[in-house]
Amino acid sequence: MTKRRCPLCNTCNSMPIEQIHMSVPADYHLPSAYCIVSCENCGFVYADTAATMEDYNYYYTHCNFYADDSKDDNNWRYDSVEVFLKKYISKDANLLECGAGNGRFIQALKQHGYSTDLLNACIEDSKSKGKKGLCILAAAKKKPFLADPKFLKYKGFRVSDEADNGIQLWYLPFEKEAQLPMFKECAKRPHIDEKGYVLYYTNQCPFNAKYVPVIESIAKEKSVQFKAVLLQSKEEAQNAPTPITTYALFLNGNYITNEQMNDKRFLKLLDNSKRHSR
Repeated sequence: MTKRRCPLCNTCNSMPIEQIHMSVPADYHLPSAYCIVSCENCGFVYADTAATMEDYNYYYTHCNFYADDSKDDNNWRYDSVEVFLKKYISKDANLLECGAGNGRFIQALKQHGYSTDLLNACIEDSKSKGKKGLCILAAAKKKPFLADPKFLKYKGFRVSDEADNGIQLWYLPFEKEAQLPMFKECAKRPHIDEKGYVLYYTNQCPFNAKYVPVIESIAKEKSVQFKAVLLQSKEEAQNAPTPITTYALFLNGNYITNEQMNDKRFLKLLDNSKRHSR
């Protein structure tokens, strides 16, 4: 019996594809099993689970958050999904990933040849609008939430500039005479004069609206100097002291990470900073 209505057409008629079972700890706040189903009305494939949105909100706030690839149980889970994708999804399928996580599944899709459609569509759209090329952020080695430099190089992208924190500006020119894109000086030299923790962020990532107040509350509770700066316009983003504006955290003027914090990560960061300052 279907537990969840189809997220697209809101009907309850679905066909089961595969049952997923997980070994979970005692304090896990989500079901240990759910079924992958296909809606018989519109064809949308989704997870049929008894968990509510409140259950997921609690989980992502207090439990796992962008799990660590180095853990064996997570590797097993990723590998099983890769097998599932290879078995059921053809190369001509249209895939929509809702939530990037740590990008492991996108890497799996790329290995099976699913990674070029979106890029090709972006190139066609840009050319139709008279643009001279594409730009994207990456680094010499793959970083969380940034493009894979190996993939970019394979697709013809080149590095045109690099900031002091290792973030690189890659570009794909449509014309040989196209001018090289460059970072503004404020982005190329990511440093600020303020003490304590300062976070620059935008609403590009929907998790920011949830987790920025969480770490603000922790900082206040721990009497830690913390300031959050929400960038709300193109001009503010272009003049921010960082090449990455989705999430850029500074400590005592120095850029430290673009990885989003939840309560556990921020508490661990505070603990590490305290030990290093001794």
